[in-house]
Amino acid sequence: MLILIGLGYFSLEWYADKTANNWLSPQKELSPVDNGLKPGPSDRARLAEQLNEIQSRINRYSAMMVFFYKHYYMSISLTSASALVAGICLFFISKLGWEKANNALINVFIVTSSAVIYFGDLPGIFKHDESSAASRDLYLEHISLRNEVRSYLATGGTIGGDPAKPDAFSPTETNRFIHYVDKKMAELNKIPIAFDATRITGIERNLERLTVPEKVTSSPKAVQTKKLMASPKPSPTQ
Repeated sequence: MLILIGLGYFSLEWYADKTANNWLSPQKELSPVDNGLKPGPSDRARLAEQLNEIQSRINRYSAMMVFFYKHYYMSISLTSASALVAGICLFFISKLGWEKANNALINVFIVTSSAVIYFGDLPGIFKHDESSAASRDLYLEHISLRNEVRSYLATGGTIGGDPAKPDAFSPTETNRFIHYVDKKMAELNKIPIAFDATRITGIERNLERLTVPEKVTSSPKAVQTKKLMASPKPSPTQ
C-alpha cells in the first residue's frame, strides 16, 4: 500500500510539472522599438539592468508558484484517493466487526487513514494555498511591470501619470521613469513563503484517533441489572 501511495505521489508530481510547463511556456522575446529616445549610456545601462532583474524575478515567482500549486494539487488528490479507499475498508470492517475482519484489510485502513491525515494537513502547515496565491500575484505584477518598461522604450512615455486624466499619454523623462521602476521593484520585492507549525499538533490529535475501538463487555442494561441485583433488600417494617 505504501508503494502504491509513493507511485501515486511521484506520478502526480510528474503530471503537475508537465501541465505547469505547458501553461507557462516561455514568452517570445521582443526587441524594443527605437522611438527616437536618446538616453545617456548610464540610463541605457540602468534600463537594461532593470529589465534583466524583472525577468529574473518573473522566473523566480513562476517557479515558486508552480511549486506550491503542484504540492497543493498533489495533497488534495492523494487525500481524496486515500479517503475513498479508507471509507471502503471501513465499510467492510464495520460489517464484519473488528474481531472477524482480515488483518490485511485493517492494515490498509490504518495506512490510508494515516495518509488522509498526513496529506490533508500538509497544505495547512506549509500554507500552499496562500503562498501559491501570493506568488501568482507577484508573478503577474512583474509581468505588467516588464510590459510597462518595454512600452516606455517603444513610446517614450506612460499612461496614468496624471490622476486627473488616467488614460492620457504623457511623455516622461528617462531618469524619472528609472526611479519610478526602482520604486515599483522595491514594493514588489517579497518572498511569499509562510508556515503554520501549530497545525502539527492537529496531526498528533488525529493520529490518536486511529485506535481500534475496545470490545464492549456488557450493555448498559446489563450493568443496570447487576446494580439492582447487588442492592440490599429493604428491611421489613416493624
